[in-house]
Amino acid sequence: DDVQPFLFALRLIAGVLIVMAAANLLATLLASNREAAGRTGVELTVGLTPWQVTAQGAVAGATTGLLACLVGVPLGLLLFRLLADTVSTGMGVGPGWMPMPGPFGVLVLAVATIAVTGLLGGAAIARLVRRPASDLVRAE
Repeated sequence: DDVQPFLFALRLIAGVLIVMAAANLLATLLASNREAAGRTGVELTVGLTPWQVTAQGAVAGATTGLLACLVGVPLGLLLFRLLADTVSTGMGVGPGWMPMPGPFGVLVLAVATIAVTGLLGGAAIARLVRRPASDLVRAE
């Protein structure tokens, strides 16, 4: 019970970081899609449907999320262990006192990350594909 305020603060910080990462990813995807408007126009001109181009953006976003999970999960667990051991040693209860996140929770968070980044990737290009292909090619 003594650790609950500390865990609440850690979860709150993690939540804020997740929201900021999602906003940053969306801004980056929007900017890159805007820069590649000509490519999108060409794809629409050669016969890709708006749904196919949106799905391509979703796959790109999900791939980014997958790569982030492959790097971030092991690194995050290592940093959590280092931080938890440092804090618990500083409190005088010794290292290894705070439990590691459960594998089910980590798996759910990783799958949710991949799904959300896929949705953000699709959402970033969805507005662009509604414009006429001729306008997109001309913008280049």
